[in-house]
Amino acid sequence: MSQHDASGSTKSIRGDGMEIARHVFGKDWSMSPLGDMKDWPQNLKFATNLCLSSHMPIAVWWSSDFIIIYNDAFRSLMGLSDSGALGIGGSNVLPQIWKNLEPSLLATFKQSGPTQVEIEIASPRRGASTP
Repeated sequence: MSQHDASGSTKSIRGDGMEIARHVFGKDWSMSPLGDMKDWPQNLKFATNLCLSSHMPIAVWWSSDFIIIYNDAFRSLMGLSDSGALGIGGSNVLPQIWKNLEPSLLATFKQSGPTQVEIEIASPRRGASTP
């Protein structure tokens, strides 16, 4: 899997060996709101690298549209069935909890720092249909 940063050098974003990482690097981002991965700002590349390298559930919510990039652990926690939610706005990915999640994300963007919110998540059972 070839991974390039804006300068064309490889390995600026990692996550090798993880299923979602393969999807992130295999996706044609050029038609997404984030644009081509080689043109991503350095802080988005860093956040994506951190997310994909972690075994803890992590999602990157980017821009005011809350475009989501997530790792395998987040996908499992949220019961997402595949990588189809990558690069889509959060309200479309997690509609069942969005009314509780959005205020926290908005507060984070306004404060330019982390926030914490407790959200009850009903985890679907294995085999259940999810987005």
